[in-house]
Amino acid sequence: MMDALHSLEVVINLWLQSLGTWLVVLARGLTFLGSEDFFFLIMPALYWCLDAGLGVRVALILTLSNGLNAMLKLVFHAPRPYWVDPQVRAFASEPSFGIPSGHAQNAVAVWGWLSGVANKKSIYILSIILIGLIGFSRLVLGVHYFSDVLVGWLVGGVLLWVFQKVDPLVSTWISRLSFWRLMGVCVAGTVFLMGLILGVNEGLKDWQVPLSWAGQAVQAGAEIPAPRSLDGIFTLGGTFLGFTCGAGWVFRRMGGFRPHRSWERRVLGYLLGLVGVVIFWYGLGLVFPRGADGLSYGLRFLRYTLVGGWVSAGTPWLLSRLRLVQ
Repeated sequence: MMDALHSLEVVINLWLQSLGTWLVVLARGLTFLGSEDFFFLIMPALYWCLDAGLGVRVALILTLSNGLNAMLKLVFHAPRPYWVDPQVRAFASEPSFGIPSGHAQNAVAVWGWLSGVANKKSIYILSIILIGLIGFSRLVLGVHYFSDVLVGWLVGGVLLWVFQKVDPLVSTWISRLSFWRLMGVCVAGTVFLMGLILGVNEGLKDWQVPLSWAGQAVQAGAEIPAPRSLDGIFTLGGTFLGFTCGAGWVFRRMGGFRPHRSWERRVLGYLLGLVGVVIFWYGLGLVFPRGADGLSYGLRFLRYTLVGGWVSAGTPWLLSRLRLVQ
């Protein structure tokens, strides 16, 4: 049934790709606005320079969206268009399964949350347009079918709705926890999140990527599909643990922090924070091994724990020492 649906949907991909190079260039710019890399730049800016509470919530909804998306991709284990149809050109390369689209899902969750915070009609309209364009860009690039994008929008919308409903309740509950119990909740949340995805991944242990998918991906000039790689799971878990524990320490032991009144100092603080991110993310990435073994996964987890902790706690501590906060 899914194969029949995809054979119909691929017409959309082929038609969009036939419109010219200009559309591909536009799609690459639009798809960046729904990528993890872009949100990884936006979230620290919100946390360090605007409102720490807002930054925490954006980080949490993005992390939960990524975790849910990784799990659902494994559940459906469906191909991307350029894996199965030689007519579809791969203008981007993705090693994970197709459905649901992570870009579409994250766009609804994050941009939807931010528009809700802004609570202005113009922002709502702009967010809807942006969410639509990000999903559209994934079709142009040949990395998703329309159904992948549609399911991504749906899952992102449900997650956004649930997050809006439970946020006040969870915030109240967390405020009543002692510092060490809060740390325990952060650890337990990390174990639960990683365990859930690892469990679903283990359920596919006897499943192998069809040789035709791998061959077609290579022929399209893209990387070989690696949809069951554990790299993303340890990246997600480490980031979640480091960020949540760091944020808990900042709000409980530092008493929180507020950006400096001067926008010049806010920008300086943001740049200093990014330097630390590069050191932990890129610098340690050059030193630590990258393999499919326990040591490599453990060091990847440590690396991203340090990245998450630097964003939520290390940078605020440094900015307070440099008197770059109120």
